[in-house]
Amino acid sequence: MDKNIPDNVNIDISQEIDVNENPIPWTISFWIGTIRKNARISIKEISREINLSQPSVSIRLKRLEKNNSIEGYFTSIDPKILNKNIVCVCFLSSKNDISESDFFDYVDSNPDIDECHCITGDGEFFMKISTESSLKLGELLDYLRKKYGFKTKTSQVVKSIKGNFTKVF
Repeated sequence: MDKNIPDNVNIDISQEIDVNENPIPWTISFWIGTIRKNARISIKEISREINLSQPSVSIRLKRLEKNNSIEGYFTSIDPKILNKNIVCVCFLSSKNDISESDFFDYVDSNPDIDECHCITGDGEFFMKISTESSLKLGELLDYLRKKYGFKTKTSQVVKSIKGNFTKVF
């Protein structure tokens, strides 16, 4: 059992899991948190940590995967090993109507765009971009301005405290 859990907390995860319940019960989110910390953790290790049999853990994981409660497993990658020395966040706004499908296809196909979110407030989209150089970043931003009419507000990331997730499958 996790050493960070107080002795007076009773964790009963032997009950049947209804993954369609919202929110996911605290006991389930606890052991899913174990997976979030280490996507490579084995079912045997999860089983030992939460004191539940390996087949029970496996069944519950498969059920969560099947209904897309678990969308995939991720790894944290240092962008520098991919020669991406510039990491920035960028807010995009436009008064023009854009072809969303064309824009989404571009975002999906561009390996320098790590994340793109439709947002409220100042701007329409929020992007995280990792690229080789300031020159490459400038080219990407110029393309977004010319092709889609976006105004951009960009800040370079100096230090990451949490993040850098890349989907592995």
